[in-house]
Amino acid sequence: MYLLPTNHRSLEDGISFVLPYAIGGKGCAKRDDGTNFADEKDGPGIDSYTELYQPGRRALEDFQAQSLAGVLESWLGMVERGDWKVDENGVVGDVETWREADTEEGWRKYVVPSEELSNSDWKLV
Repeated sequence: MYLLPTNHRSLEDGISFVLPYAIGGKGCAKRDDGTNFADEKDGPGIDSYTELYQPGRRALEDFQAQSLAGVLESWLGMVERGDWKVDENGVVGDVETWREADTEEGWRKYVVPSEELSNSDWKLV
């Protein structure tokens, strides 16, 4: 995970999460607006190393990165719900765990809802 440099106050804690392999080609991995990594609602997916945890399009904004706090809260939720197991050494598993984000069963766990969506009547489908 990398913190992104910015001069814009609302993006001070923006991140880029880079995987050691690409995911998204199965078409299941999504951004928080429900689009897959090909910028389409139901179109084919594309493989990407950097799209996981990235937000979808935002009205009236050119660029919006995912916040560090949002990703960390998502990870805490995964531990609290039991999606990720923890032992005396920390989270159990390996780097292959992230592949679950490109499955029908698991993609929802890897989406960080935006304030824009959580403060509205819209639903992520």
